[in-house]
Amino acid sequence: MIVEDESIIRNGLVKHIKWESLGINELRVAANTQEALAICESYVPDIVVSDISMPGENGIVLCRKLRQLFPEIEIIFVTGYADKEYLKAAIDLHAVRYVEKPINRKDISEAVQEAVSRTQKTREHKAAHLHTLFIDSAAFPIYTSGKNVFLVGILHLGQKEALADIRGRLVEGFDAWLREIRGNILVEISDPTTLSFLIGGEDVIPLDGAGRKAYIRVVEQILGEELRWFLAMGSQVDETEAITDSWQAARQVQKSLAYLGWNHVAFPEDLQGDHRLAMDMTVVDRFAEAVSKKEEEAAIALLDQVARELEQKQVYLSGDVRHVYYSLNLVIKQAELALRLDDMSKETGRAEADYFEHVETFAEMNGYLQNRLSGLFEGGEVQKSTYFITEIRAKYFKKVTQTVILLPYFISWVVVGVFVFSIFNYETGLINTMINAIGGEKVNFYMMPTAWPIIICAFNAWKWTGYNSVIYIAAVTGVDGEINEAAEIDGATIFQRIRYITLPSIRPTLVTMVLLQVGRILRGDFEMFYQIVGNNGQLFNATDVIDTYVFRSLITNPDIGMTAAATFYQSVLCFAIIMIVNTVVKKIDEDYALF
Repeated sequence: MIVEDESIIRNGLVKHIKWESLGINELRVAANTQEALAICESYVPDIVVSDISMPGENGIVLCRKLRQLFPEIEIIFVTGYADKEYLKAAIDLHAVRYVEKPINRKDISEAVQEAVSRTQKTREHKAAHLHTLFIDSAAFPIYTSGKNVFLVGILHLGQKEALADIRGRLVEGFDAWLREIRGNILVEISDPTTLSFLIGGEDVIPLDGAGRKAYIRVVEQILGEELRWFLAMGSQVDETEAITDSWQAARQVQKSLAYLGWNHVAFPEDLQGDHRLAMDMTVVDRFAEAVSKKEEEAAIALLDQVARELEQKQVYLSGDVRHVYYSLNLVIKQAELALRLDDMSKETGRAEADYFEHVETFAEMNGYLQNRLSGLFEGGEVQKSTYFITEIRAKYFKKVTQTVILLPYFISWVVVGVFVFSIFNYETGLINTMINAIGGEKVNFYMMPTAWPIIICAFNAWKWTGYNSVIYIAAVTGVDGEINEAAEIDGATIFQRIRYITLPSIRPTLVTMVLLQVGRILRGDFEMFYQIVGNNGQLFNATDVIDTYVFRSLITNPDIGMTAAATFYQSVLCFAIIMIVNTVVKKIDEDYALF
């Protein structure tokens, strides 16, 4: 359970921490102490991640109350204040860790992993306690003294519920029935979904015929229909030393959940056969054939046949049975891939594997596969179109964008000059051809000096954007990812992360690139100007630079001294500018200067 008053941080933790990979199966969130306590009225968290400074009662007060309610709960504190009193309180509460803000994804993940490890050890200790109870019941004489008959039951729930509440309901609900048999009951929580109990009676406990029906009716009244539950009963024994036999029998009966399904009470007498898988495995091939032929009714009939055969033979849910269902699921998945219906993500594959690893009844697996079949046969064309559009956006758009941006760098200015002429030529240029087609008057761009600064700048940007982007992307790649993760968890938007993290991190690269470009500020790209504009006297006022002037002077004027002086003047000014800018940068931050 996450308790955090700042919604941005709360949502960031939920969204950006991979809880399932850390061993967390269920997540609840609260904005303050009151909400957290309200949640815990019907829910028992194993781990709580709590902020300390919150409106009203702070996280320390909350965790003290939770520790009283659930002594085994693991606590992780998150705070933006390094206060000694807070740290002392965290130590007193035996908190797993004290994580300071801004939250780092690695730190919080490590803290959760440690909490999960502690929780697992606690469960192992509790299991050992129950094992001791059922094997050496003499250690608990208050429950066995004066009793002649003993019976063990194991109540398994289909989801994590408030086991403390259900435990109380069991004790209270069995009260009248226990008085009739002059018995008592000991109930213990085995794990987050299981309660184990020991019933002791003075005489044989009536669980045959009408007595069994009455017992089942009592159980159904206690647990109701809103829960998914399964109660496995052991055998009655008349010695405390044999209680372990009743416990082992109950554990064996618990396996019948697979074919009986939820909301049943099962007894050892109900078990028949050897419960082993003996199935014609060609059913998978026949199912694949029905799916390939799009015979939905035949495919569903085969799924029902598999479930019916497993239930009739009372087969336990072994690894072999899970493999059969996973093979049937794989047939559907391959059909989806053939139709491009599956998103092919690793997350989806892991989710499916996790489902078949933890599902507990044949009816659930059968229903899951039938739902996937319905999606396969009913939603094919719509999902196929959706996938095709997504694939275009994700794959082809990316490749086209990369090519469009980077390819111009490798195109010679000679070729670019041909492009420009093909676009702006008065007689056959693309623009004038389009103007002429709609009845307009042609424009002679080569007689319009004001248009060419814009044209030249546009083509220069088009050619060099790809090359410069590679440099900046390399710099951005070097930014510490953990800083961005911490900011993302704290709720920073992408623009805030760019402004406060990315840009400051690549500042050295930005400064270096600016200094290098400043050094070329009086130098024009001769090849670009010459290939695009040529020796067009009409455009000299807008497009002539020192480089083109020197070149034209060498051709038309034999005075080499004048051209050499112009070049020297250009070099001196460039050197002076770069020295001035470098000095300014050095004054601001010496580390960013070139020299």
